[in-house]
Amino acid sequence: MATDIAFALGIVALLGDRVPSALRIFLAALAIADDIGAVLVIAVFYTPSVVTLALAAIVAIMSALLWLNRRGVQSVWPYVAGGLVLWVAVYQSGVHASIAGVLLAITIPSRGHDCVQHKLEQALTRPVNFGIVPIFALANAGVTLPADVATFATQPAVTATALGLIVGKPLGIFGAAWLAVKVRLAELPADSNLSGLFGVAVLGGIGFTMALFIAGLAFGESIQLDAAKIGVLGGSVVTGIIGALWLSLQARRSARDVATPSAG
Repeated sequence: MATDIAFALGIVALLGDRVPSALRIFLAALAIADDIGAVLVIAVFYTPSVVTLALAAIVAIMSALLWLNRRGVQSVWPYVAGGLVLWVAVYQSGVHASIAGVLLAITIPSRGHDCVQHKLEQALTRPVNFGIVPIFALANAGVTLPADVATFATQPAVTATALGLIVGKPLGIFGAAWLAVKVRLAELPADSNLSGLFGVAVLGGIGFTMALFIAGLAFGESIQLDAAKIGVLGGSVVTGIIGALWLSLQARRSARDVATPSAG
């Protein structure tokens, strides 16, 4: 389940300079890659059938947009128009329409300060942060609780989802990063350590918007969907608290080590 970049980076922002900049960048990159992975999961596992003609239209539209990119077209509107047509084609193909956003992003020019990507980012940041994301979250977060809440909370979907976010995902993130360091595929930045990396990995377990969205696709309208939503919400709250406390304690330990002169 994808890391919710808004909530994870929001907690990091509240912690201020107690989180090294390198770990902030790592968390942001992780969340972006995680969201892309979630979109690919939607495309592969939640596409019951495809329409060949619509797929051909997707290829043609993508080719046209990539041609505009290669030609150096820096006007936003051709990409906006092409993106709308691309969304219709993806929707008609049987593939989940959310994939259209990823495909469109591949074609957007991103070089130079005045590039199309920068223009779109400036224009969409506020509407997305203060409009689209909250609406998306509210639309997918509705949970109907039965009278016997205690029994409902023991549903396998609640336990499995919560443990996946609290235990499974943080251990997976930290384990992969630790292994990459050990086999010299990567190295820790000078201002961070494995303890701080673990704290950020715990924050990587925060799954909200995309996790709820995938739960809706997986379970449909059923009691299991409500159970999965409770697991996502509960697991995200727990991982957020644990991650914030861990990083705060880690920052205190680091400050104490710096302030205490070494013996001898």
